[in-house]
This record gives sequence, structure tokens and C-alpha cells, in this order.
Amino acid sequence: MAADPLGTGGIPTPFLEGYRAAGGELAEPRTPAAEDEAVRLRLYRLYLHLVMHVEQGPRGPAAPEHRALIAQNLEAIVGRLAARPVAV
Repeated sequence: MAADPLGTGGIPTPFLEGYRAAGGELAEPRTPAAEDEAVRLRLYRLYLHLVMHVEQGPRGPAAPEHRALIAQNLEAIVGRLAARPVAV
């Protein structure tokens, strides 16, 4: 199971349980540290989606449904990132 890199939601519970069982450390839900982890996941996904979008130039266009998914997810990810205040 993966952390759903093409998704826009949270990390699936079975993935988190396996991660913790293997010794990984994650913040408790609904804490500032957990929100920071959520932002980091959104940034990783944003990067992946931007790569997939840009690569359509040199590699040729993706299937229409894939292009639509990339565009939809980019909009959702950017929207969620924009909604979070940034501490300076």
C-alpha cells in the first residue's frame, strides 16, 4: 500500500499503522506537528503533479483522463496549501 501519491486526501490508516509498526515516527493527529506533516505531504504531491504536468511536453500528452486528474489534483492541492496560514 502506498501513501496515495496521486490523491489529495490524508494517508490511508493501514499505511500509517504499518509505518509506525516498522518504527516510523509520526505526530499525533490534530497537533501542530501533524499539520506540518500534512503540509509536507501536500508539497510532495504538488511536486509530483507538477513533474507529471511538465513531462507532457517532452514525453507527449497523457491520456485525457490522466491530464484531467493531474489538473484537478493540482487545483485541490494548491487550494489546501493556500488555506493554511504560514508562520513566519
